[in-house]
Amino acid sequence: MYRIDRIYRVIQNIKYITNSFAEIGILLINTLNLLNIISFLSLTTVDEIVKLMGEKEEIKWQ
Repeated sequence: MYRIDRIYRVIQNIKYITNSFAEIGILLINTLNLLNIISFLSLTTVDEIVKLMGEKEEIKWQ
């Protein structure tokens, strides 16, 4: 019984560690995605963004 309990605890620890690594990976991917969006917005002008969104007519600023 002691041995089964110990194996169970080891499996729980492995699950906890892999979940932690998965969360760190997701956080890294989200951070890179955010940096990508920020760099895209800083490199493009409003007119280019509007063209990419499919607007054909020019925006007249008043």
